[in-house]
Amino acid sequence: MVIDRNGVIVISTVAAWKFTALRPITAQQQREIQASRQYAGRNVEPLQYRRIGDWGAGAWLGRFPDPRRPGHTTRYLVMSRPAPQAGDSIMVLLDVAGARRQREVALGWGEKDGTVTNSEHRISRQRAFLPAPGEARPDWQIICDVARRMGYAGFGFASQH
Repeated sequence: MVIDRNGVIVISTVAAWKFTALRPITAQQQREIQASRQYAGRNVEPLQYRRIGDWGAGAWLGRFPDPRRPGHTTRYLVMSRPAPQAGDSIMVLLDVAGARRQREVALGWGEKDGTVTNSEHRISRQRAFLPAPGEARPDWQIICDVARRMGYAGFGFASQH
């Protein structure tokens, strides 16, 4: 999405979000917007979203209207960067539902094979004593897949060794 200096979404892949505001618009700003016909003569309504957590510098978790299911919301990882030449900002929303599904297919404790560090900082060898169920995969494979999808290099490991 592209958000202008008024906090209004001017470009979005979700048509219903175009010309909605991410911050409150005062009555005076609304009058100025109407006079300028800046947003095709529309009243700028707030987009009903809620910030639900922080994810470090430049990213946060938010709950936004679900464009596929009216009346429902979806959780997104939101990343925003300024586009200073125009006074706008670029905002990317990443639906985290896929990450929740990914987490459900990790191996359980008894299905893992490798080394373990205990609370006394001792490293010991652990051999799996249960077979991996269904499509469950080791943690390292899941982390590598997520990192590659996010565009990070250096996660092309073929095995845990």
